Amino acid sequence: MAQDRALGLRDVFVSSRPDGQALVVGGVSAATIGTPEKEWSRMLSKRAAHLLWFRLTMLLFPEKAGMVTAMVPTAPLDATVLNPTVTTHVKVESLENNRYLVDGIMGKVHWDIVLDNLETRRLWTALDLALYPDGWEATPPPSIKRRRQTYQ
Repeated sequence: MAQDRALGLRDVFVSSRPDGQALVVGGVSAATIGTPEKEWSRMLSKRAAHLLWFRLTMLLFPEKAGMVTAMVPTAPLDATVLNPTVTTHVKVESLENNRYLVDGIMGKVHWDIVLDNLETRRLWTALDLALYPDGWEATPPPSIKRRRQTYQ
């Protein structure tokens, strides 16, 4: 399997695709010796985005994760996503020094990004707003009709 080299990422963002079936996650890769900064993005299936949000919730907010994750609907596994450019599965691993490794799988290609604590929290917030614009409750009370703002 081919694999993108793990890179540090800053200025993370998440955008929903118009069809609502995928999200774009991206940011700016950190410059290294001999490599300039550049924009980086990957398309995630809605299921992969839910997996990423769920795992980040467990890592960042372990004391509240059970309560929060029980309130949200999840996306079913979609066997129709056969596009090799769409990330269909993600894993998140906690590293030393409050850093996190996100590993995505799109077709036969793996990609990895390393995020510091601040960027990981920004990613979680952006995913939360993109996946749950009306909040965590599946059916909000009738008095709450306002959508949450997007985050980038």
